[in-house]
Amino acid sequence: MADKRVVVDSTSGMSYEGEPVEIVASEEPWSSFQLADGSTIKVKVVGAKAFRTEQYRPDGAPVYVLMSQLVLSVDSPESLMRTSGSSAKKKKRK
Repeated sequence: MADKRVVVDSTSGMSYEGEPVEIVASEEPWSSFQLADGSTIKVKVVGAKAFRTEQYRPDGAPVYVLMSQLVLSVDSPESLMRTSGSSAKKKKRK
């Protein structure tokens, strides 16, 4: 197998040398948060690419970097909804 090492920049600002590892299966469940105003926020992480770095944790396990996207869904009660075409703040003319 040819060496396919790449430099991967993480969201923490660190760079790692790593090898791409194919994602062969994934489960992407939603996390759900109920808010006091009656809204529900649902969030899930969708993995795009995985890389095994040259780093290891103290227990010997390899460190991976996952390129991912956060998907967000919001359900709010009718009382918080705005009618179509209305803006957040309308300026009054003097």
